[in-house]
Amino acid sequence: MIDLTEIRYADRTWHEELEWLRAKGYRPCHNALDALAARDFSCGRCGEAGVDYHGYSIAGVVLRSYAVCHTCGHFIEF
Repeated sequence: MIDLTEIRYADRTWHEELEWLRAKGYRPCHNALDALAARDFSCGRCGEAGVDYHGYSIAGVVLRSYAVCHTCGHFIEF
């Protein structure tokens, strides 16, 4: 079952989120527009500029894009 219910925030660690994605069947993918957008984000927790983009999809149909702070691990789905 594909879960599209809500935007996911850093209420857990990034590693816990990765485990959740893998358990649901998501695999790494790349979306160029989302990667460009993530370059302009800064961390909502520590203020670090230049977060990392991570994209995941199920069979190329469902896309989840994340901005992940490389300093503190805080993330937001966008």
